[in-house]
Amino acid sequence: MKMREDMERTERRISAAVCIALCVIGIAVQIATTLLLTAYLRDKAGYVYLILQLLALICGIVIYQRPGSPSFRLAWICLLMAVPAAGMILFLLWGGVKQAKELSLKKIPPMEPDLDAVQKSRENLNALRTRSPAWGRLAAYLIKRNNLLYHRTTARYFPDGTGFFRDLIERIRLARRYIFLEYYILAEGEIWNKIFDNLKRRAASGVEIYIIFDDFGNLFRFSDPSLKAMQDAGIHVEMFNPVHHSIPRAYFNYRDHRKIAVIDGVTAYTGGINLADEYANLIERYGHWKDSGVRIDGDGAWEFAAMFIRMWKRLKRAFPHPDEYYRADMSNSKDAGNSKPRQKARLSGEIAAPDDSGFCQPFSDGPGRRPDHPIEEIYLQLISSAREILYITTPYYAVEDAMQEALCIAADAGVDVRLCVPAIPDHK
Repeated sequence: MKMREDMERTERRISAAVCIALCVIGIAVQIATTLLLTAYLRDKAGYVYLILQLLALICGIVIYQRPGSPSFRLAWICLLMAVPAAGMILFLLWGGVKQAKELSLKKIPPMEPDLDAVQKSRENLNALRTRSPAWGRLAAYLIKRNNLLYHRTTARYFPDGTGFFRDLIERIRLARRYIFLEYYILAEGEIWNKIFDNLKRRAASGVEIYIIFDDFGNLFRFSDPSLKAMQDAGIHVEMFNPVHHSIPRAYFNYRDHRKIAVIDGVTAYTGGINLADEYANLIERYGHWKDSGVRIDGDGAWEFAAMFIRMWKRLKRAFPHPDEYYRADMSNSKDAGNSKPRQKARLSGEIAAPDDSGFCQPFSDGPGRRPDHPIEEIYLQLISSAREILYITTPYYAVEDAMQEALCIAADAGVDVRLCVPAIPDHK
């Protein structure tokens, strides 16, 4: 059995390695062919090359008028002006109107809106506008993009992985109905062993457990035996965009970087922390690892569950119950399809419904939102609304001019702007 599992893991990695090598060779052949074609036309067919230059100019004008990133447009225009024939061929291959990296995710109808939740969101918006017009404008913008505003929600911030994992594992231990986990990295090690031990116990007690993890993020960090152990424990697992499937279709770098955990629809976790030992500084990869997370308790946790449900279905998987089954009832009502009252959450064993003081409005980006990606616009509004302090901690700072300018304007206006980035980056 172990020999067969080792062979399966080796075959998967060899398949991925061969696909990557073929992709690199294919790209090199495409670039070499287009460059040689450009040189040949320049030397042997002057009139044809002149026509290509004119076509490249027209193509450059079309690209300039397209919406999207200025750096993206500038790069293509420079390439078109430098090597017209090669630039047009490469643009049609990699940067055309129909993007080559569209994922073959299943198209699913939108979730049926909960009319009570929609009405409550409007009421919450009016209440938030009364407290803070600035936050009310931001919330209204997100509501326009179908992100509901929730009340009766509290949040707890975790400045590092140590406290985050301790809290997450304790909440997993208290799960009564279901657990959703969606992570880019799910790596074998001390953290995963503790999480998996508790997941096995909850699965044995009848708790439904669903996990999505990114294949590329775990290609060399999560083995097939560990995957099989999860499945043998009754845990439902799905890989996002398997590497050996994605490369031939040109979306190898189209990954799922979301980090979501939901327990019983009452508690949700998100942030920058993956399920790996370096995030708790149990191992050292790039010096001291600084990532943060947040726990959401209350009505707002449902939206994270809805994000997971939509992604699970887009990966062509199904649930044994209707969507509403996974919505928590914070008012002690009974579960849909379940005769037992819904469990409420607190570390002592009961989860108390939050008070009415907190608002929460989860929103998402990525494949599930195509073509609407609101996160950059939200960051710009947050930066422009800063009045006293603006502190940003990020592993990567690679922004467009608009974001850079907004930060500079805030600093020039007297806002205390501070940007914390790694001294040792994990991507050179």
